[in-house]
Amino acid sequence: MKTSGYRVARTSGVLASIAGLAMVLGVACGSDDGSGGGGESSGGMTAIKMVVPQSIQYIPVFAAIDGGYFEKQGLDASVSEFTDVQAARTVFLSGDVDVLVGASIGNTALNDNVPIKHVVGLYTGDAQQIVLKKDLESKVEAGDVNALKGLTLATTTPGSGADTTLRALLSQNGITDAKVINNNGLAGAYSALSEGRVDGMITAEPFTTNAIEDGLGFQLMDLADAPDAWPVGQKLPSVVFSVKEDFYNDNRETVDKLVAGVVDALIDFQKDPAPLVAAAQKAMPDQDKDRTAEVVNKVLPRYSPIINEDGWDPAMDLWLETGALENRVEYDQIVATDYEKEWARFTPSS
Repeated sequence: MKTSGYRVARTSGVLASIAGLAMVLGVACGSDDGSGGGGESSGGMTAIKMVVPQSIQYIPVFAAIDGGYFEKQGLDASVSEFTDVQAARTVFLSGDVDVLVGASIGNTALNDNVPIKHVVGLYTGDAQQIVLKKDLESKVEAGDVNALKGLTLATTTPGSGADTTLRALLSQNGITDAKVINNNGLAGAYSALSEGRVDGMITAEPFTTNAIEDGLGFQLMDLADAPDAWPVGQKLPSVVFSVKEDFYNDNRETVDKLVAGVVDALIDFQKDPAPLVAAAQKAMPDQDKDRTAEVVNKVLPRYSPIINEDGWDPAMDLWLETGALENRVEYDQIVATDYEKEWARFTPSS
């Protein structure tokens, strides 16, 4: 079972293997003063702190720091990683970090209490898959959402992107008899499947590939390619960089540099994914290196700084219909559209 080995904090390219302590204590890692706000760091660099949930989706953040993309922009960037999405949001809301990198739906939900801005994307299309236990493979048809009827399914923490997606998927398809069990992050959902406590899980890479390769389960569907069961999946602005609106207004130069660094990194990683593979292998030292490379190349076409407007309204309709959001949030209200030209420097792969 490959669920461990993630490292937490990289600051100006330096890897700190203190994941266990940070996850247990809920401590954000970065500069010593513990304050966010884009303050000045040593050497005239501007400090900026980010927090991410634990998933392969976020590897470009680490690779960009290791590759000096933010440093070239004059930013002393650091990132903290949490298995618990809610813990990541709590750290962001507390003001201890400046940037929350996470699921667009989860970040958008924060807008009710704390106005935020999505300033640049990271991943387009739903990044999640539905994996069922191996002994069900001969009994169901691949891609059939009705196979979930009556099953016990593992998800992540309440209100997380995965939890919201799974409940919306079931609701949209009229499945009322499935039992949903919350767990601590994707690793917790994986453990639930491997220990036989559930029939399946909503998950993401590398856990999908691990479950398949280790003989624990099979992929029922990829939510980025399930137009009948999950029509919003293909164009969903899945993962975004979010900042509080106050930070956005007061630190525009810092945000400009952040966005430029992200776009530059994704342009280069699309041409040569080797830095992504290296960062993923460093972050997951217990994972087979060839398998890690396979996973990175599988998700590579989905990385993009572009926050799709055409995917926003259908997703918003669904989130409102299923109760994931209480109030409609218009694209122009929360997305920093003045960065569209900057995003456009990136050309999506075919």
